[in-house]
Amino acid sequence: HKAIDGTNHYIEWRSQPYGNLVYAAARDITDRVLAEERILYLSNHDQLTGLYNRHFYELELLKTDLPANLPLSLVMADLNGLKAANDTHGHLVGDKLLKKAAEVMRNKSRAKDIVCRIGGDEFMLILPGTSNRDAEALVRRMEDAMKTAAVDALAVSVACGWATKVHPEEPIEEVFKKAEANMYQKKASR
Repeated sequence: HKAIDGTNHYIEWRSQPYGNLVYAAARDITDRVLAEERILYLSNHDQLTGLYNRHFYELELLKTDLPANLPLSLVMADLNGLKAANDTHGHLVGDKLLKKAAEVMRNKSRAKDIVCRIGGDEFMLILPGTSNRDAEALVRRMEDAMKTAAVDALAVSVACGWATKVHPEEPIEEVFKKAEANMYQKKASR
C-alpha cells in the first residue's frame, strides 16, 4: 500500500462476513516483513563481503547441477597471504583484502554466475553454461583486475583453479575436487 507521504507499506487485511456486512481490519506489517527479508538475506550471505555464503553455495550447486546448465564450470579461488596480512597488519587489513577480492570477483563475473565465500579465504564461483576455456578467460580477467587492486599498499592476489563438467553422469563432487586440486597446484607454484 502506498501511504499519503509516498512511502510503501505492507498491509495485512483480515475480513469476516457478518450477515450482509463484512468486518475488515488492516494492520501495517512493514517492520515484520522487512525483518524477515533481512533474516533471509543474512542466512544466505556472508556478512563481511556480501557474497553468497557456503550454505547458499551448497544448495545452489545442487540446483544448478542439471544437464541444461552444461557445460558447468566451477572456479575455486583462495586469497594469497591472508594469514601473513592478518599477523603483520591486523585483521582489519585482512578484512579489507577479503572485501576487495570479493568486489573484483563480483565485478568481473557475469550476471548468471554465482559468487560465494565458502571459507575464511576461499571463494567458489558456479558458472552455468560455461566451457573450460570461458572459465579460464574469466579467471584471467579476475587476476588482471587484482593486479591493480591494493589495500593499504598490499597487493590483492588469489590463486584460482577451475574444472568443467561436460557429461551429465559426471558427479559434481569430482568437478569440485578437480577445481580444488588445480587451485592448490597454482598456489604451490606461486
